[in-house]
Amino acid sequence: MTRTAIQSQYNWDRGIIVSPGKFQGEPIYAPYYYDLYLKGGGETYDHEDYYVPVTDFSVTSEDREEFPELKFVSLVRLFVREDGFVTCDRFGVSPIYNVINLQSQMTKVDEFINEYLRRSRGDI
Repeated sequence: MTRTAIQSQYNWDRGIIVSPGKFQGEPIYAPYYYDLYLKGGGETYDHEDYYVPVTDFSVTSEDREEFPELKFVSLVRLFVREDGFVTCDRFGVSPIYNVINLQSQMTKVDEFINEYLRRSRGDI
């Protein structure tokens, strides 16, 4: 399920679904992960802090591209309550994402410095 499909199917405000139903009050990506859950995705297990089984999803670069609000999230935890409502929690910044993002930013700074030096020497 894509962000566009979710936005056309549900009313939402500032990234939160406001339509009545199982996703009301949840982030716009909740139906996406619920769809993955229904297809057998994620890792489902009993967690001592929750009264229902939880399903964890590692957030991928494709997920972040579709849902930019997951930019600094490494894990989405989904649980379906006994009344059918779906709840999503999100956790942590992925260290590997931080490294990749930092490398990307450093590359941009290096490019800026090199262009500045070339211009100041009259190479450009």
